[in-house]
Amino acid sequence: MAINLSALRPRSWPQIREAVAALFNGTSGHSHSGTDGEGPVVAGLGDISDLDTTAQDSLVAAINEVKETADAAYVLPETGIPETDLAEAVSTSLGKADTAYQLPETGIPATDMAAAVGTSLGKADTAYQKPADGIPAADAAAAVQTSLGKADTAYQKPVDGIPAGDLTAAAQTALARVAANQAAAVAAGELDDKVKLSDFNTLLSALKTAGLMTADA
Repeated sequence: MAINLSALRPRSWPQIREAVAALFNGTSGHSHSGTDGEGPVVAGLGDISDLDTTAQDSLVAAINEVKETADAAYVLPETGIPETDLAEAVSTSLGKADTAYQLPETGIPATDMAAAVGTSLGKADTAYQKPADGIPAADAAAAVQTSLGKADTAYQKPVDGIPAGDLTAAAQTALARVAANQAAAVAAGELDDKVKLSDFNTLLSALKTAGLMTADA
């Protein structure tokens, strides 16, 4: 029967001593040499050679080996592991964490930003916000509003040309006279009823020169 080492590896050395004392008390029937006088077998414990310790010449040597291992083991302080017990790389990382910027729950305030970022944010706060339906005339510069006003009242030339009804009264009178004179000339056989384009262009030039029509008509 193999020895159960869990009984020899308690959490503290005082517990080891208690376990050994229980094995070798006056009523256990065990000798303190770890043998029963007939070989390396302790009654009720099994063969010492079954121990997984390096020392196997006696139970006491095996227990001492366990004690040395227990004494060398790191004991976790009740308050936690201090930084001085950590590896250098871990300590360095903790140092960086101590000085690292802690992001506020509500986000990074402008006062924590770099100066250039703060300046840009200030410009953004005062920047014109274009309405979804476009920039109204009231938001335009005065000169732009003036131009828009002129455009609103400007004459919109029809695609098929300016009708006589859109001409000034003087221009309409002049056209009427030209038409009457043309009709009289045609009736007298002095003029073909088909007015040449060059003649019409001459008429337009005359009307524009007289200020009876605009130059872009």
